[in-house]
Amino acid sequence: MSEPADKIAFIYDQSVLRSFELKLADKDLAFLDANPAAEQYVMGSLVFEGKEYSPVGIRYKGSIGAWVGCVANSTQRDPLNIGGAKTCPKLSMKVSFNEYNPDGKFFGVKKLVFHSMNSDSSLMKERLGYWLFRQMGVPASRAVHVRLLINGKYQGVFLNVEEVDSRFTRSHFADGEGNLYKEIWPTSVDGLTAPLTAE
Repeated sequence: MSEPADKIAFIYDQSVLRSFELKLADKDLAFLDANPAAEQYVMGSLVFEGKEYSPVGIRYKGSIGAWVGCVANSTQRDPLNIGGAKTCPKLSMKVSFNEYNPDGKFFGVKKLVFHSMNSDSSLMKERLGYWLFRQMGVPASRAVHVRLLINGKYQGVFLNVEEVDSRFTRSHFADGEGNLYKEIWPTSVDGLTAPLTAE
């Protein structure tokens, strides 16, 4: 299976380490930092190769595992309490080009996803996993390391992981117009220990 030759393909060149910068008001960054698990967008811009894309939606992203030990309420005594302020130096982020502009896109994609890889000291497992799936002919997200800055301050190395959406299916499948399903994780801490309802 060959890699898709779509507009965004150059972003996933495995031989290049690209830089992205997110710009947002200090009050909006403070809002995000106060409760990352809320996953609420704020307005900002993305700078890539000297060009600024604006307005975009910016938020932290993750599931329960992403917040354990990385938010103030997640303590050794109560690790699954996923509220409170950011405590880890970096957290995964999502940039939405269509949050404030329904037609907004970045080289054909609506979202960019930057994984912090906080649970992987090698910073390689996820990228290699996706690459291995693709090498075996399984359609999987393209992924590449990037440098991420926020308001001019270097945040570290993140993994830019291709968002799985309708554009992904059209790029990776000959007939990508069918249904796309996403798994649902428990929506509360109780969901981890109590049976989930059908709803």
